[in-house]
Amino acid sequence: MRTLAVLTSAAVLASLTTAVTALPAAAADDFVPSKTLTRSSWGYTDLGTPNAGHADPDSDAFIGTWTDRRWHRTRSYFTFDVAEFRGKNVLSAAVAAKETEADDCNRRAVELWRTEPYRGQSWLRQPKELELLGSAGKPATGCLVENVSFDVSAAIRAAVARGEQTFTVALRVPAKLEHDPRYHRHFANDVKLAVTYNTAPSTPAALSTTGTLGCDTTSPGKRLNPFALNDVSSVIPQADLADEDAGDEVSARFAVWPVAAPGERRELVSEVHGGRALTYLRSAELSEVTYAWQVRGEDGTDVSAWSQTCYFTVDRTPPAKPGAVGDVYHQSEFGYKGAPGTPGTFTFDVNGSDDVVEFEYTVSPYGSVNPKRVPVGPDGKATVTWSPTEANHHYLYVTSIDKVGMRSQTGGYTFYVRENRPDVWSNVYPRGEYATPEGGVGKPGVFAFTPGIPNVVEYTYRLNDGATQTVAAGADGKASVTLAPTAGGWNTLFVANKSASGELSIPHEYRFRVDDTPIVTHDGGQVIAIGTDVTLSFSPKAAGVTAYEWQIGWGGQWTRVSADAEGKAAVTWRAVPGHSAVRVRSISGDAEPTLERQVSLWVDSAEPTVARTGAEKAGQTGQLAFSTIMRNPVLYTYWTDEDATRRTVTADAAGKASVPWTPVLSGEHFVWVFATNAAGVDTGTRAQDLLVEDKPVITSEFYGQNDRGRYPGKITFTAQQPNVKEFVYSLNYGPQVVVPAGPDGRAEFVWTPPRESESYQWVVFSRDTEGRSSRNEYHSFSVYSQPRITSTDFPEYDTGGEVGVEGTFTFHPNSFDVESYEYTISNWDGEVRGTVTAAADDTGVLRWAPTTSGYHEISVRHRSSDGQRSLTRYYTFFVAGPEDE
Repeated sequence: MRTLAVLTSAAVLASLTTAVTALPAAAADDFVPSKTLTRSSWGYTDLGTPNAGHADPDSDAFIGTWTDRRWHRTRSYFTFDVAEFRGKNVLSAAVAAKETEADDCNRRAVELWRTEPYRGQSWLRQPKELELLGSAGKPATGCLVENVSFDVSAAIRAAVARGEQTFTVALRVPAKLEHDPRYHRHFANDVKLAVTYNTAPSTPAALSTTGTLGCDTTSPGKRLNPFALNDVSSVIPQADLADEDAGDEVSARFAVWPVAAPGERRELVSEVHGGRALTYLRSAELSEVTYAWQVRGEDGTDVSAWSQTCYFTVDRTPPAKPGAVGDVYHQSEFGYKGAPGTPGTFTFDVNGSDDVVEFEYTVSPYGSVNPKRVPVGPDGKATVTWSPTEANHHYLYVTSIDKVGMRSQTGGYTFYVRENRPDVWSNVYPRGEYATPEGGVGKPGVFAFTPGIPNVVEYTYRLNDGATQTVAAGADGKASVTLAPTAGGWNTLFVANKSASGELSIPHEYRFRVDDTPIVTHDGGQVIAIGTDVTLSFSPKAAGVTAYEWQIGWGGQWTRVSADAEGKAAVTWRAVPGHSAVRVRSISGDAEPTLERQVSLWVDSAEPTVARTGAEKAGQTGQLAFSTIMRNPVLYTYWTDEDATRRTVTADAAGKASVPWTPVLSGEHFVWVFATNAAGVDTGTRAQDLLVEDKPVITSEFYGQNDRGRYPGKITFTAQQPNVKEFVYSLNYGPQVVVPAGPDGRAEFVWTPPRESESYQWVVFSRDTEGRSSRNEYHSFSVYSQPRITSTDFPEYDTGGEVGVEGTFTFHPNSFDVESYEYTISNWDGEVRGTVTAAADDTGVLRWAPTTSGYHEISVRHRSSDGQRSLTRYYTFFVAGPEDE
């Protein structure tokens, strides 16, 4: 509960309607448990029947004087079970009743009394009235009061405090008016008692001073180092909290104080999550003293009792780094010492710390792994014995641990172990996972031994759990033996060498794997088609194979097949599509199965291919040819987007089939087909798209980069769609233009490019008599209208003419309706501009005399009668001068 807003009885009763139900809950932060009680029993007493009681009648509740054939004076009693509120804090309570009838709307006087329980008493023996709880007079408006309400908060609290099980109230007319029939009223007999209450949280339980440390109830408690407790370097008191009121929010108030200074008590409020709360006492806030803490629950209205008190003591001083000394494997001098299997001792010392309880140590060539612990003796020391299993570089790590679990810095040192074991090698059975094809159960292999110490005279060896044997070393100290493994999988050869002086090493453990997994082959080819009956052949690599177990994929059941006299077997598997793996293991008699061999298989769903011949246009009949890589298909099942009926066609001897196909409509079509073999296996279904072209064909006198300028040209649309009614085109994505089609499905017209030197794109489609449109066809080209320039006096890229001598340029049009030509002649000294009027044939002639010799350029563009200008043509020439003579 948070920031409780206690409802007044008026507010509570205002929420009650004719059918009173439980009070609405307040907002989450203002949670108020509430309950609306229906009367457990009711009845009335009547002066008209003075010796008779009226318990739980099926009628309204009457009060006051009234008459039918006799005079009545009644009081109504209502009993509620309130035992459930024992131990709860009753915040408010109200009795609510509904008036149903009144003799005089201008007369109203109602009293509510607490009485002794009503048990069917009569008027002459009616329950004793104990206290007046409330009264009500004439309402401000109206006649009948929908909710007559009385605040009974104090009375309910008192009843609960007295331990009463029930609470009885009486509705009546005040004594001085009870004889007046004008004050007679009826009430509905389902009178309600609405109670808001709160249950205090229970006393916190399951206390723990951080994690699983529990609660030490006597001082000084456990010694704790916050830095060693967790990543947040905190002591974390925690407890379980609960509240009986469902939906009520509970918080935890933790209190903590130094035992020696209780006046420094601090209180910390924490939220409760999942019924558990905790708080953080950070290391920086704690001194190295003994602390006490406790916790209570709070719901915003009530609080629980404080929990028991827990104690802990802060200790942050870690022990000193320990000392370490070895006898055989010491650090006093550099060099390789001992040997694998040769024991030595290490002695650890607390190095002056007085609270160390144990040492943690590791001796390993791989760093600090698999640590062990040893207790500290009375002298502050501990000695351990250790034998190396490997040679070369080793680490000794040791750490002191004190009473609070604090760890010292790591001590120890590096040392080196002498190798005295022989080296072992085999080409047929190399060390490790790889198993060579030459190896196998019962197949011999040579194992070479190389000495690990000087003057080796012999080697002892044992394969797995077999007998130990001896082989003499040669003059070079080496030896070799030939062994045939009798078991597949992992094998271990143990080899030790012995010197002339009697030094004997521990065995070198040489682990190698013997491949005894079966050989698996199949006749399905590199890609296996669905439905193919694949023969899987198994050959043994283990000795005495009597059976094989196999399965496809993972997680299934193994299937067993017996082997023949040669240890071989074969099974048939009908291929299903997708990636699969066949897993096979062999069994020899009663022995356990070997490791499994896995062979990957790829199965193709063999969807048929579809080849079309003809039927390029709607209404044309062509052929659809079906084929598949499935072995021996017997028929094909097919259907199309225009005909969903599934039809079949028998495959020929080559496994192929063909059917006629006549598309009704043009455009994109689909045919679906799958094949079936004699065993009833279906291939995957091929969805083949087939395009029946319906785009119109465009032919025109305009193409690519057309230099014809704005000359008119013929454009023709030819339909490929049946029953064409018209063509629709747009130019440069402008408005659509409709052109009717002729009886031959064509439309032809002359078009003049509207602008000089511009690119055009036509988008055209046809539309048939039913309004169906074809796909779009596109036709793009550019119109360029640069004029051409010719001159015999001033040839292009050449030298001609003379300074001061007039020559001629002729301008030729690349468009029609040319009005004039605009020109510019320039050289290094300047330029000359001018205009030449076009002749009737649209050509123009310029007569011009150069004033200087050398490089010149003339640029020309024409101008049409509607003002459009062409692109500019550039023409370079050279005028002869003295240097050219």
